Amino acid sequence: MEATSDYALAQRAASGDMDARDQLLSRHYGAIERLCRRMCSDQASVDDVVQETCIAMLRGLGRYRGEASFTTWLYTLARTHRGRVLRSDQRHRARADRLHLHLSTTAAPTVWDAFAWSQRWSEVERALGELPPVDRTVFELRELHGYSAAETSHATGLTVPAVKTRLHRARCRIRTRLVPSSTEAHAV
Repeated sequence: MEATSDYALAQRAASGDMDARDQLLSRHYGAIERLCRRMCSDQASVDDVVQETCIAMLRGLGRYRGEASFTTWLYTLARTHRGRVLRSDQRHRARADRLHLHLSTTAAPTVWDAFAWSQRWSEVERALGELPPVDRTVFELRELHGYSAAETSHATGLTVPAVKTRLHRARCRIRTRLVPSSTEAHAV
């Protein structure tokens, strides 16, 4: 009886019935949260996975066929998003470890080093500001936030090849802006 009721709500919600969406979300939010709490080790990950699972549930209601219970379908969504969050956390930790290793093996930065870095970062920000909005979004997701091409594709609605093309284009534009041409270098 419960699966049929959830299935009917899912079909109505997929057709745009906001009341059905709200009913499904309120009915299953506690189960989503409990699933995520069992799967994740820290509260930040739990919150991320709960949010991503709820978004995936709302976006995927039209694909729910009612063959399994709604809770089983939600478990699959939660497990998928837990893996994404864990991979993202691992990438961020690895970057932080590399940065820490680099900073611990180099000499202490001088005031001039800090000034040069702040100048360089402002140039990067200006170059980012000159990119078309979609290219800037792709660049920021891939380079600054560590998203994979597939994750960036999912977040932007672009295909993976389009993400790779836009990332390449953005990198080339930023590199051109930041690296002086050979004629400018000789003039100095």
